[in-house]
Parts: sequence; C-alpha cells; structure tokens
Amino acid sequence: MRFLLIRPIEESLTLAQKLEALGHCSVTNPVLTIEAVSPSVLDLTCYQALVFTSAVAVRIFAKHYGVGDLPIYTVGQKTALAAERLGFRDIQSGDGDVNKLAQLIKSTADASHGPLLYLSAADIAQDLNELLKDNDYQLDRVILYNAKAKTTFEELTIKALKERKIDYIPFYSSRSALIFKEITNKTNMTEYLNQVTALCLSSNIEEKISDLPWKRTLTATRPNEPELFNLIGIGL
Repeated sequence: MRFLLIRPIEESLTLAQKLEALGHCSVTNPVLTIEAVSPSVLDLTCYQALVFTSAVAVRIFAKHYGVGDLPIYTVGQKTALAAERLGFRDIQSGDGDVNKLAQLIKSTADASHGPLLYLSAADIAQDLNELLKDNDYQLDRVILYNAKAKTTFEELTIKALKERKIDYIPFYSSRSALIFKEITNKTNMTEYLNQVTALCLSSNIEEKISDLPWKRTLTATRPNEPELFNLIGIGL
C-alpha cells in the first residue's frame, strides 16, 4: 500500500518507518510547519498536573523544562506514548478526544487541589477551558509552539498524485484536513484524488473533506491510530 503522510515531520517520519517495516511505502509532505515559541519562566510548583493535547507539545515541554514528577493528562494514546518515551511516569490518557479528556480530568482531579497547566499550540481545535470552567477548575494555558500552514505541495507529492501512486491519506486533525483541502483546490489537484482513500480519525475530520472526490472515505470507530489503520487491515 502507498501512503501520503501530511502530519508534522516527526510524526510523519515515525509513521513512515512503521509502515515501511510492514512492507508499505510512503511519501511525507507535512502541511504544517512547527515553530517553537521562546520558552518562558514557569513556576510549576503551584500546579497539580500538566495537560497535553499533542505529542509536539510534550516534546517541546520536556526539552525546555524537563520531565519532573508532576502527573500529566494527555488527549490520547499517541501523546501518552510520546510522554512515556521521554520519561514521564504518572500519565492518564483520554481516548483521543478533548471532550473525553475533560471528562477524565473531572473524574480524577480535584479542583480544590490547585490549578492545571495546559501546554498547547497557538491554534487549538477545541477550548478545553470551556469544557472545565463550570466545574471550578483553573486551567492555565501556555503556548509552546505555532503550527504554520503550508500553501503548496512538494514536487514529489504532486508527481505521486498525478501518477496515481498514492492509495491512502490518513487525516489526524481537522486543521490539517482543511489545509490539505485548501492546497488541493489551490493547486488544481482534486481530480487526482478519485483513486485515493481518505482515512479519518473522527467524523468531524471526515466532514471537513467530504466534498473532495475521494475513491472512499473511511472513519475510525475510536479516535486512535490503531483503529484508524485497522480500517484497511494494518496492525500498528
């Protein structure tokens, strides 16, 4: 099977290696460029836990502030795994969904025990603070990076699409899906999608690209990577 991977470069390369080990090939073309924000001084002693909704934020935080011993909450399995690999130990993970992450925090964190620190990108798909504010939680947010949208595809991607050498494109976020659609329309590449299947992590993502002329769109029953690739019989 042949894949086009559009996640940030580290995530795309990691996935490409997994797929290659299983006999598949990939073209990597991130549609977002990650730019870390200059680190600020953080007093972590007043917080009861850290909250992450991306593996990128975990890596940047660990690089600038270390791992420490605070408990952490992550949005899903991939972010939790990234944290574990970096040395975080007390990790609780949602099921790949910000709403479920909020529910997890409500069920396991006592608002009276102090604020939570949310480390994120400048642009976020959903406001976690809005989901928690009615339960008296204080969620302080610190922006660690900007994810800047690209405006065109790389030549290798254009060539692969035109030559019908892409079978699947996995989509992990609404924002990357929208950027992909914008680039595709701008570069007149939509006609080359009719032999490509879109793999969507959630129904929200599928809605963003449903008007493109795909061969098929498949959506994971649960928003995590193993479920996404189970749709096409690949075990990750």
